[in-house]
Amino acid sequence: MTHCEKLYNFFIEHPKASADEVMESLGWERRQVSRYKHRLKRGGFIDVDPRDGGQVLRPYRAEDDTSPIH
Repeated sequence: MTHCEKLYNFFIEHPKASADEVMESLGWERRQVSRYKHRLKRGGFIDVDPRDGGQVLRPYRAEDDTSPIH
């Protein structure tokens, strides 16, 4: 499972999770959370609003993620 997929699945279960909650749950550093969240947003998989939390926009498929590094 890629890091993007891990974060995507986390947001499905915890749409209002903060970066700190993601860091604690996945054992990541803040820069990793930001990096993979950005990739998911850029790919149109999620939308994250600081006031409302995250929203899953479409199902995640690794082949749709055009980033060379997952």
